[in-house]
Amino acid sequence: MKKNFATEKETQQFLKVFLDNLPYPIFVKRAKDGGFVYWNKAEEDLVGISAASALNKTDFDIVPKAQAEFFRKMDMEVFKKSSVLIIPEEPLYIPHLGRRILRTVKTPIYDENNEPLFLLGISQDVTEAKKNEEELKKYCHNLENLVRLRTSELKAANAKLEKHQEELQAANSLLKEHQNEIEEVNTLLEEQKEELLQQKEELQTTLENLQKTQEQLIESEKLSALGGLVAGVAHEINTPVGIGVTAVSNLQEEIKEMASLYKKDEISRKDFKEFLESANDSASLIHKNLERTAQLIQSFKQVSVDQVSEQQRSFNFKSYLEDIIRSLSPKFKHKDIKFNLQCDEELLLNSFPGAYAQVFTNLLLNSFTHGFHDRQQGKVTITAKQKERRLEIEYRDDGNGISSVDLPHIFEPFFTSDQHKGTGLGLNIVYNIVKQKLHGSISCKSIPGKGVLFMIELPITT
Repeated sequence: MKKNFATEKETQQFLKVFLDNLPYPIFVKRAKDGGFVYWNKAEEDLVGISAASALNKTDFDIVPKAQAEFFRKMDMEVFKKSSVLIIPEEPLYIPHLGRRILRTVKTPIYDENNEPLFLLGISQDVTEAKKNEEELKKYCHNLENLVRLRTSELKAANAKLEKHQEELQAANSLLKEHQNEIEEVNTLLEEQKEELLQQKEELQTTLENLQKTQEQLIESEKLSALGGLVAGVAHEINTPVGIGVTAVSNLQEEIKEMASLYKKDEISRKDFKEFLESANDSASLIHKNLERTAQLIQSFKQVSVDQVSEQQRSFNFKSYLEDIIRSLSPKFKHKDIKFNLQCDEELLLNSFPGAYAQVFTNLLLNSFTHGFHDRQQGKVTITAKQKERRLEIEYRDDGNGISSVDLPHIFEPFFTSDQHKGTGLGLNIVYNIVKQKLHGSISCKSIPGKGVLFMIELPITT
């Protein structure tokens, strides 16, 4: 039962993190009274009210009465029709943003008795799109006025030219040709406008699908990195545990032999001395390998828990970096890679250790995969200095480096110098975590053949 509970809790945590990272505002209301039971981070940013503050409140507690009545009317329409309702334009006044226009999709959720239980809503801010549409209409209106003006001028010219019948016949014929050309141009413009609007809608749909796919791939990349870490640590633990088991087996055999000699009263001082020395050697070997196992498990446990929980806490920067490197040691054990950490032993941060773990895990794996992939030796140096309330970090390796052609693109999603060695999301994840999660900055310098230098600046307290 504990295992199932943990799995359900982890699933709920994953869903919450997943929904909070979606760029679209999402909310859930109770069917019976319209009270909010959930809304995600995007909804908080849009409305300017935290999810905790909105819990159990209704639209009437948050927006003006007329607006709330409109929202409730739409909610009841969803349950009445028992189907998805798409509201193309939903005006909403937000104090910190002003008047916004939302495109909202609402769908009912029923219990096992087919009774309405919740209402799920997903919104999209289309204010800018509506502004663009209005500007386009205004442009078309001005164009029509201009055409009318030109047509009016031509008619006035025709009225004057009627006095000169002989000369006007040729001119009238020419003017008619011009009018036909204008109409053809207008028709062509209308057709092109419709085509452009259709292409815009198709491109918008494609962009939305690409954004969703990117988010899914980023989450998959994070979980894949954690899975690889688990496999590596498990494999690394097998060695000291195996040695410990062998030592215990040998010690048990020696104890049996000594017990047999004891029963026969045949123990000599030499036998007893050799037994004590052997037992002491076995105990030391067991103790050493158990300490190694405990150290690996503790490092992996702290780093993996931080990566999953994403909670803020105080931690020692240098010792946490050592835990990260220790947890990745199975990856580097077949190469002679030296790690040099240069920072204050007492440097404390109040931030998100999971985010730091993801950043440095990705940087270290990037060095291993690309910087040292054809090298057996290398060096990674991490320097950290505190300047007032900021932390300046330099991450260096002396690997293969990055070409001047690739360097401007390394933080772009799906960019990789070798399609066979990664998805191209590792450094993109690092960039997004540093910029968005930790509110810092990151840049990179590199000379091919001489390694890379990542310069990171972060606040001491996030």
